[in-house]
Amino acid sequence: MKSVSELFGDRSDVAVTAAAAVAVSLGLSLLLHNTKKSKNPDARKLPPVPKTTLPILKNILDAGGNAERFHDWLNDQSTEFHNRPWMFTIPGRPANIVLSSPELFEDVLKTQDDVFLRGPSGQYISYDLFGNGMVITDGDLWFYHRKTASHLFSMQMMKDVMEATVREKLDVFLDVLDTYHTRGQQFSVKQELSHFTMDVIAKIAFSIELDTLKDSPDREDDHEFLKAFNKACVAFGVRIQSPMWLWRLKRYLSVGWEKVFKENNAIIQNFINDVIVQSMNKKAEFAARGEKVVARDLITLFMESNLRHSEDIHIEDDDATIMRDMVMSFAFAGKDSTADNMCWFIVNMSRYPEVLKKIRDEMKEKLPGLLTGEIRVLERTPVPSTSGHTNTRCLTRKKR
Repeated sequence: MKSVSELFGDRSDVAVTAAAAVAVSLGLSLLLHNTKKSKNPDARKLPPVPKTTLPILKNILDAGGNAERFHDWLNDQSTEFHNRPWMFTIPGRPANIVLSSPELFEDVLKTQDDVFLRGPSGQYISYDLFGNGMVITDGDLWFYHRKTASHLFSMQMMKDVMEATVREKLDVFLDVLDTYHTRGQQFSVKQELSHFTMDVIAKIAFSIELDTLKDSPDREDDHEFLKAFNKACVAFGVRIQSPMWLWRLKRYLSVGWEKVFKENNAIIQNFINDVIVQSMNKKAEFAARGEKVVARDLITLFMESNLRHSEDIHIEDDDATIMRDMVMSFAFAGKDSTADNMCWFIVNMSRYPEVLKKIRDEMKEKLPGLLTGEIRVLERTPVPSTSGHTNTRCLTRKKR
């Protein structure tokens, strides 16, 4: 089986993927959860450790030697332990427990989510990037972020905003692919999928047109925010794999990867602040004209939410800080999660041509126009219903 590095080719992409995977694990479960020690060490059963674990250095050589393929190393060890929980330790840091099966994910993230908290260590490591955002917090802050964000993903929002936005950006994505095809130009599928998902989340969550995808074939350099984001993610991944004292010293001295993280994180934070200002100015313009703003993005929902006062919630951060952390969490989640899934689908279809053939056969039977190019993208058109309301119907648009 080929490694992740070999499949993607570009090591920076692998580093970003690894950083994102580990960071999400930090925010969602117990990767860096500092559990209380039992009075009786024999009273609890610890997970197994890799064969390469050393008595004093533990797994620091494993982490250092696999820095550029850390995600592959985690996968190798998980396979070795048959996807059962296992543990690795880097001196100066709490032990890391790795989960790699859907059943365990459900147990930690859903069934016993009140038991498996993010923990102070993970929060401290991630604070520079996420602040007190939903991905890394517990208690009232997590509840507040989750409750506010849930309104963005209601069924009505899915129908009114998300479907239309995805179709619009998909049309742009197909135009970009046509451009590359016409020119016979090589391109990174991973990069263009990241552009697609970033543009979608920017419009849905923040009501702004980021347009990272639109002019991608003609740009010599990537969007400043995406460049900073990728570099910061790689640097953050290095921080996660480093002993606590080491990365804190590098941060204090502003050297190495911590310097890279600091510089690019500043670009990210400035961009997020600009996004918030743009959105708020837009709302102010509507208000000045006496027009009512319909809450259809995350920032508007936050501004109109009375959750902080209607619920018995204790939050120390001010509204501006909470909003910034919320936007950052959504930007992080929206940029890579869907893009990585789509990219892995392409990778796996290349790995398993027999499965690809079955999918193509079904598409040919059910939607032949998708293969011939006759069907370009789905659009919605109003259709009067018997109840008096306006429904929507999907039509096909032929390729230009």
